Amino acid sequence: MIRFRQTFGAHAGRVLEFDRQYVRFGRLPECEVAFDPNVDLDASGKHAEMRFDAGRYWLVDAGSRNGLWVNGKRVTHKVLEHGDEIEFGLGGPRLRVEIPGLDAPSANPPASAATSPVDPFARTLVAMEAIPAEPRTAPASSPMPKSSPAPPPSLRPPPSAEPVAHTSQRRTRPATWLVLFGILALLLGCVLAVIAAWLLEN
Repeated sequence: MIRFRQTFGAHAGRVLEFDRQYVRFGRLPECEVAFDPNVDLDASGKHAEMRFDAGRYWLVDAGSRNGLWVNGKRVTHKVLEHGDEIEFGLGGPRLRVEIPGLDAPSANPPASAATSPVDPFARTLVAMEAIPAEPRTAPASSPMPKSSPAPPPSLRPPPSAEPVAHTSQRRTRPATWLVLFGILALLLGCVLAVIAAWLLEN
């Protein structure tokens, strides 16, 4: 159980007592500790939060505009102790913390109590650092396309076979025309000889 006594602000003198793990402070009406929205202007709409963790009450700044102050020092998060004075923005409303059972601590606290409280936010950072980083693997390179094996020399076509064929074909064309021309000339000569012989006989 924790108790807040307002010492400054529009609602100075009121006492609010909570037996829960989560309490909101601010000028918004849904906050459990709601400040006056027209007078306590140094406090933000949602100024801070109190969370109960590991047997401790933690006060956490919820992103306020004017900051969170405990005993005259600006903080972002702090373990609340009996007698702490919380100020919501410089010159804003103030609350005194009262934790029943802690108002008269023993002179020689046990070793477990003498040790500093473990910050849950620090635990989170330590846990994150303890997570082993995943080994980075080089991106798999795409395999190079394998060229098909070259055929054996016996199956390889000669590189100059086609040009030679074209050349030989071009060279044989004039010779063919000459042979045909000679045959035609011979036939023509025979026909002329036959005609001449027939004319001589008549």
